[in-house]
Amino acid sequence: MKLSRRILFGACLFSLPALAQAPRGPNGGPLSTEHGHSYELVVSGATLTVFLRDGSRPMPSRGATGRLVVQSGGQTVNLALAPAEPNRLTGSLATPPASGARLVFTGQLADGHRLQGRFVVE
Repeated sequence: MKLSRRILFGACLFSLPALAQAPRGPNGGPLSTEHGHSYELVVSGATLTVFLRDGSRPMPSRGATGRLVVQSGGQTVNLALAPAEPNRLTGSLATPPASGARLVFTGQLADGHRLQGRFVVE
């Protein structure tokens, strides 16, 4: 009986991170951090924007490059992102991504750091 309780407790404990929500950035999108640089994906209709931050400060997008691979509705689209001042990489799709669409962001900052993140549209 004690072993069953321990197993149940352990299973509950390890499932908690899966229930936790991804941290949100200042613009309301999911936030990821890599090499001390944070990036936030915001979906507004068919426009996809990645906001760049250096710690808690906005990071200039000049010299940065990026792209998103969008898997939605059984199709895959490669979307090049263009820098937009002050701290954004942005691009537009023909149609908005559906709920549950998967997005993979890859980018390179002006300082040479590479970023890669995965997101799911809510």
